[in-house]
Amino acid sequence: MSEPVKRVKGRPSGQTKVGRTISCYIRSDIYEALVRHCERTGQTKTVAIERAIEKMTRENGCYVPPVQNGGEENV
Repeated sequence: MSEPVKRVKGRPSGQTKVGRTISCYIRSDIYEALVRHCERTGQTKTVAIERAIEKMTRENGCYVPPVQNGGEENV
């Protein structure tokens, strides 16, 4: 019997992203809404949260776009 294939958590090979890890404790109703949103849109929770934070910070004037250097983003 062959060994089961191990799934590696994280990005597929070749995809890199410069960023920070955050940890937060959110209300259950907000989390469930996030999960439903992601199921409907096909987005990951990370992408959905990034877009929500970007929208919020653009609306209140705090957003600073990343600097583009040869295709790489520096934050």
